[in-house]
Amino acid sequence: MTKNISLIALILFILTIQAIGQLHVLKLKINNQTSNTVLLGTIQGDQFAITDTLEENNNFLFKIPHDYKRGNYRLILGQTSIAEVLNEPPQKLDFIYNDENIEIQTDFNMPMDSADVIISKENQIWFDFIKKEKRYQNQIQELVIQINHFQHHADDAYYTANKRSEIISKFNSIQHDRSQLIAFYQKKYPNLYVTKLIQTQQEPFQDSNWSELSRKKYLKNHYFDQINFSEESLINSSAYTDKVFKYFMLYAQKELSKEEQEKEFKTAIDVILNKTSANPNVSVFIVDYLLRGFEKLGLDNLQVYVSDNYMVPHGCTDDNNTLKRRLAFQQMNNTDSVPDFILTDLDGGSSALYNVKCDYKLVLFWETSCPMCKEILSQLKSWYYGKDVDLEIFAVSIDEDKVVWEELVSNHDYPWINLNEPHNWDGKVATAYNLYAIPTMFLLDGENRILAKPIDFGEFLLALTELQPNIN
Repeated sequence: MTKNISLIALILFILTIQAIGQLHVLKLKINNQTSNTVLLGTIQGDQFAITDTLEENNNFLFKIPHDYKRGNYRLILGQTSIAEVLNEPPQKLDFIYNDENIEIQTDFNMPMDSADVIISKENQIWFDFIKKEKRYQNQIQELVIQINHFQHHADDAYYTANKRSEIISKFNSIQHDRSQLIAFYQKKYPNLYVTKLIQTQQEPFQDSNWSELSRKKYLKNHYFDQINFSEESLINSSAYTDKVFKYFMLYAQKELSKEEQEKEFKTAIDVILNKTSANPNVSVFIVDYLLRGFEKLGLDNLQVYVSDNYMVPHGCTDDNNTLKRRLAFQQMNNTDSVPDFILTDLDGGSSALYNVKCDYKLVLFWETSCPMCKEILSQLKSWYYGKDVDLEIFAVSIDEDKVVWEELVSNHDYPWINLNEPHNWDGKVATAYNLYAIPTMFLLDGENRILAKPIDFGEFLLALTELQPNIN
């Protein structure tokens, strides 16, 4: 019996070592770094979520979890001395992960431009392309300025017929070379993730003999001709949202009134959301990106337009009241007091938000059928046991089936206050909190005033850190 137990223990040990050995790693060396902290996080469009933090001296080794999806990831390296004074963003380095080990050396002052990829085929190609693309774009922008100038100022003696012909020829040649470069990568590396990213950089050819207005009109009509929006893995990058933003800006005109500008933007929305409709998940992703952008800019009419015409139903939103609730939700500002509530807990008793006294509270709305909810509950549980801050979590389920909720909470042994309001989106608390999607979080102070409305676990940690820098 003892021998059998020893054999089982040995097998388990070997399997554990093998599992650890299968983890991929990211080795990073940063020259001239002024801080000793690097943050690693995921990118989904314009959203960044921290997944890991290391404090080392120039050399960093990140272990990449098995559940990392292929896509773009970001390293936040800290602020330069000038950036600290001017309150500018920190230095960052975006890279590709696609099930391989990665080793990169770079300089803190120019992380993207100076990146040297030692290991990782995907990133060797990516950084090579980025450097070439930057040169192409600089040349194109310089030539466009000159072309626009001599088209508007025919009497400028500097631009002789030969000079103009030379500039036009060079502009067309650079566009051709850039298209050929993208085609080269597509042909040589058809199965790599980096190729999917590079494909999104394709742009229509603009004849430099056309007027500025004609070129812009052509871009509006053909900007997405060569872009495939059905590739769902590109959600894990900024490729789609960068493309959408650039297209949207083609319609921005300073001389227009607010009403005229909104009309132009509605035209852009129609083009964008029709082009991105091939994959439902991509469509939802783009709709959410636009709605968040319009929310930040206070463009309520455009939010209404998107909601009325393009809102795509999915399992984690209240499809009947999404826009109305969303607009009301965004009016719930920091320092506002949230409504009190009394709900049934797991033991059949009741708990009231205002009755619990602590420095901070997190109210989390969720549902058992929501995958993102389960993910954030798991992250919070790991954090909760090691927390060093006086914070209590109120996890409010909107499940109509109380038995399913009780079973899931009991099986996972969530260690906080678990509550249920079994009326789905129509419950009194859900309505009072303008719940339109789940998971939804409210970070509160001890007086039940809003401090933040984090959209994911990373934002929750970031909000806590900003309140108390030494919080873990």
